Amino acid sequence: RQVKELQSQLDEATGAAARAAKKELGSLKQKVSDLESQLESEQKAKSDADRNVKKSDRRLKERDMMLEEEKNRAARAEEQVARMNIKAKTLRRQAEDAESDAETLRAKVRKVQAELSEAEDTISTLESQVRKTRTAPKKPKPDIDDD
Repeated sequence: RQVKELQSQLDEATGAAARAAKKELGSLKQKVSDLESQLESEQKAKSDADRNVKKSDRRLKERDMMLEEEKNRAARAEEQVARMNIKAKTLRRQAEDAESDAETLRAKVRKVQAELSEAEDTISTLESQVRKTRTAPKKPKPDIDDD
């Protein structure tokens, strides 16, 4: 009788343990399923993140290339500006030299015009004297002493 009771208790305990184990197994299976779903979701999110990182890297490289091109263009523009400034200085200097030469030439022209005017006055005076001498009665020539 005691054995039967013990056997009955054992069967009950075994049954309860089996039910508890089944329940625990079901719970664990659900946890595994949830974890697998979560893992799948995390893997998809990681894949999306990796894809986004690659896109960002590609855009960053493109922008770096564009920036480098802009730097090169800016450097070429600076070089061109420097060359233009040198050319402008040269042209200014040449213009100043030309203005100086022109002023010198204007001064020479004024001098030559003054000399021409003076020569014309002298010629006019001489012509007038020549006319007077031709029209004046002839007088004996006085002796002119050279000093």
